[in-house]
Amino acid sequence: MVKTFEEANRYVMSFIPKADEVKFAGQFGLDRQKYLLHLLDDPQDKFPCVHITGTSGKSSTSYLISSILKEAGY
Repeated sequence: MVKTFEEANRYVMSFIPKADEVKFAGQFGLDRQKYLLHLLDDPQDKFPCVHITGTSGKSSTSYLISSILKEAGY
């Protein structure tokens, strides 16, 4: 049984992996996301989609893509 704050803190901190135990420690880029998607059997490849992002123009772009897809029979 934990009796002090230090013991509790040590116990909780034991669940946090050390930097040298982490597969992508200190690395930036898309490798982490690609690895996760691979572990999930690449769900992004299983369905067609159009991803629209940005600060402005999303509604216009969505409407345009919707019209194009409807005309193409989707």
